[in-house]
Amino acid sequence: MTTKRRYHFLKACHAIDDLKQKRIKLSVFGDVNDKEELGACYFPGYEHNLPALKTSLKATFRFLCLAPDPSSQHMWELYGDKGHGICFGLEVNEDQVSSVSYVPEKIAIDLPSDLKEQIIRKRHENHGQVSDFEKQFAAKIKPVLLTKFECWHTEHEERAFFSNQASRVGKFYFAYFDHDLYIREVILGKHCCNTEGKIADLVKGYSGQRISIGRNQSTRL
Repeated sequence: MTTKRRYHFLKACHAIDDLKQKRIKLSVFGDVNDKEELGACYFPGYEHNLPALKTSLKATFRFLCLAPDPSSQHMWELYGDKGHGICFGLEVNEDQVSSVSYVPEKIAIDLPSDLKEQIIRKRHENHGQVSDFEKQFAAKIKPVLLTKFECWHTEHEERAFFSNQASRVGKFYFAYFDHDLYIREVILGKHCCNTEGKIADLVKGYSGQRISIGRNQSTRL
């Protein structure tokens, strides 16, 4: 199985909790920074049923936002708490990761005219749970999940989807280290108040993993 190293930036308090719990919180489409998420595509003749589509996608997909470069000034500022946060270097399965495409204006996606009715009927037949039909349909429209407006292009974002493996704890979904993905690096922000020694203590119980610990030394933050 081929893997790739990608990076996830987050606030220090969240990173410390993740390391203690050996897991990382996944994103859902209903709770992301981009308020126009899922809005870079339009559906000719289907706009009136768009809320049902978005509800289905929010219920079906959980994902992790990743970056290719751990030294990105932009990512440290925006997601790494202006250098006070932490960046994880993660080893993820290559077939789980897809690159985001950036477009200057909305692109058209064709949908069946009775999609909403099919979703409602199949979910009713499945006693209110997400149906196999929804999962199969959602897989077919993956471009909708990977298209954003070009104002976000500086992030060079990639997404790893964990819809089948995600574990629910309360209202949140998580992927676990040593099971769904592996953590290989912990990079402290230049201004992070945590120490390399503290991180080493947190990860010493990670069996069979060698995790490098360092600090971002960018002079621009």
